[in-house]
Amino acid sequence: MSLFETIQSDVHERLLAHPYFADIPVELLRPRDKGTALQIEQSITESLTGLREKGGKRGASVMVLMPSAGCPHRGVPGPYLSAIVTVRVAEVPMYNMDPAKGTLKSAEQIALHVLLTLHLWSPGYGHVLTATERPIQPNKDVPGAIVYEVSLGLDAGIQPEVRWAAPAILGTAGAVEITGPAGAQLWYTTDGSFPRPDGATATLYTVPFALPEGADTVRAAAYADGKAGSDIRRLRF
Repeated sequence: MSLFETIQSDVHERLLAHPYFADIPVELLRPRDKGTALQIEQSITESLTGLREKGGKRGASVMVLMPSAGCPHRGVPGPYLSAIVTVRVAEVPMYNMDPAKGTLKSAEQIALHVLLTLHLWSPGYGHVLTATERPIQPNKDVPGAIVYEVSLGLDAGIQPEVRWAAPAILGTAGAVEITGPAGAQLWYTTDGSFPRPDGATATLYTVPFALPEGADTVRAAAYADGKAGSDIRRLRF
């Protein structure tokens, strides 16, 4: 998996982990995977037209696109690439604002929450996502829907404002310890995947543990009810 694919996946998982999006489908778009792309396109269409529900709600959808690249500093040795992450938010008001079944969250509100969830957040690669100069822009090319595109860039050297302090990973491969802020749950993975609550391969930390055979890396993050998680900490043993 390329760095850009990893960034895209982490942004997707970050949004999935946030309780605000519990009733809004969050899809990851990889255009070269045609079979999956067709399934996702159908899923998005069904979500927007009221044929598919999430959390009992319908009428809105969030799509995480593949990041694009730029080269802002031509004079430095070697290519210094910046990544632009784009998240597309869409709603069909007829379904989305239905008092019984709609999410009742407008595309503008959803786009703002996407921006607030991702701005000044680090996926753990030494970079921090920051809002671009014009971070929320309307897209009028989708008939029958209200669509906004949220864009953020990855720039090195900017210190993120962390809502929850990231956990520390200590010990040895035979006895890994994770410590974090009081009141937060600490979730970790040992296969390189995103450590989000109730993720398919994530585990809630309670006591020191030994790395499984063949594993050499721990990723961990701190979470609390009703709030997005911390930056990710990663340690290779």
